[in-house]
Formats: sequence, structure tokens, C-alpha cells
Amino acid sequence: MAYDCVTSDPKEWETYCLTPIQVVQSPCSGFYDLFAEIIPINLEYLLLNQKEDGYWDPTWTWGRFEKEWETAKEEWRGILTLDYLKVLNAFDFLEK
Repeated sequence: MAYDCVTSDPKEWETYCLTPIQVVQSPCSGFYDLFAEIIPINLEYLLLNQKEDGYWDPTWTWGRFEKEWETAKEEWRGILTLDYLKVLNAFDFLEK
């Protein structure tokens, strides 16, 4: 089921989808073997899409309530950035 739910095509990661690193957050994950080939590509993609100031934007919008979305978007940036930094660290993808 995990394999069927994850989007392995990097072209689709710019949209709202479940990416490999959202399921496999470290090499110790029970699902690591299912996604071992695509994980490095997903990690590289993550690094390439980090903003100059060090954060990541959500890949989605609400499509309404734009004023409220701007506040929520800032909060999501923090959540995503913390999650992605943890994953990059777990896979030793952070520069020391």
C-alpha cells in the first residue's frame, strides 16, 4: 500500500503529493528498501528546491481565504523546514 500511495516521479513532486521521504524519514525505516533507489533523488530534489533563505514553501495553496493562507503558509514553512532538515540529517545530506 505504501508503494502505491507514494509519488515516485520527480516531475510530480512540485504538486500536492506524498513523496518518498515523507514515508521514509531515515535509513532505518521499515519501508526504506521499497524506495532505496528513489530516496537519493528525492533528497537532491529537496536541496535544489530549498529557498535562498533556507526554508521550503508548501507545494499547495488553499485557493481561497488568501489573507489567512499567508499566515498559515508561514507556519507551514516552519513545519516543512524542520521536517526536511531532520530527514536530510538522518540521511547525512547536510553539510557539516
